[in-house]
Amino acid sequence: MQSKQCVHTLAGHSYAVCVLILNNNQIITGSQDKHLRFWEKGEQKNMISNAHMDIIRELCEIPDVGFLSCSNDQSVKM
Repeated sequence: MQSKQCVHTLAGHSYAVCVLILNNNQIITGSQDKHLRFWEKGEQKNMISNAHMDIIRELCEIPDVGFLSCSNDQSVKM
């Protein structure tokens, strides 16, 4: 943060992106492209294609359980 330099660019999504940073420093991103991507140290480790049938709007961590994703498809998934 002090250097104000970009360390990693998490590329791959189309359109707007929502981001969740977990306590273990893993990053989960969801997008209007309907995909969930899982990142570690700036590298994509996994992807769930078409995780929802419509735009992914929000991600939320549930400690000791995992995370939730919600979408314009009127669903919340864990």
